[in-house]
Amino acid sequence: MLHKTKYTVKPTYEETEKIVYNMPIVKLTIEELAEKIIQGRTFRPAIITGIIKKDNWKEQQIFVLDFDDSVLEQEIDRCYELKLFPTFIYTSFSHSDNQDKFRFVFILNEAVKDYDTAYALQNKLMKLFNRCDESCNNLTRLYYGGKDLIWKYYDNILSINDIFEIENGCNVDVPTVKGASRKE
Repeated sequence: MLHKTKYTVKPTYEETEKIVYNMPIVKLTIEELAEKIIQGRTFRPAIITGIIKKDNWKEQQIFVLDFDDSVLEQEIDRCYELKLFPTFIYTSFSHSDNQDKFRFVFILNEAVKDYDTAYALQNKLMKLFNRCDESCNNLTRLYYGGKDLIWKYYDNILSINDIFEIENGCNVDVPTVKGASRKE
């Protein structure tokens, strides 16, 4: 679900109120989604019909972690430690040279259609990357667009098992990063 308006700063409360129920379902490639996000477009990873609430959640193929109080390099190091990499990373509107603020976007090979499974998956990601914002566990939340793509690994499409099988910081089933690039 993607809103049509491009922002250069975080939308105000009033603007957000207009965005919430004006987000159509769109089909995009991963590259197109990443580009629209850094154009400042707000998105919701879950497909929801009707009022924004758990009961109206239908499915989800995109999972996002929001980091406001962490250091980007530490989180990327954590990716290497876990051998679990996001499909792309972008900086949020409030990112600055003094304060890293960014989002990890994970794309699955298929949509999760069971809410409890999606919730468990989101929480597993949050435990693995435990410096992310706790509000990420709300599957109905929206995410504002951002400034820059700082990591692209578009071929990294995960399965549910890729994430659930990670234990004790070690995942031998996920290959090393090939084709990932970071904006320098």
